[in-house]
Amino acid sequence: MPYISLESVLVRAALLLATILTDIILADSLRITNSALAKFVDGIVDSSSCYS
Repeated sequence: MPYISLESVLVRAALLLATILTDIILADSLRITNSALAKFVDGIVDSSSCYS
């Protein structure tokens, strides 16, 4: 088992925490983007299923 330094663990924890905080901060805008993207994908799926 390789030796894992404390620094690399702290860096990974900090990156994970930053990612989670960013997700929380951007949650509203991401929700809007995701719903728009979902509608767009649904439209593509609907139009492609018409041809099949």
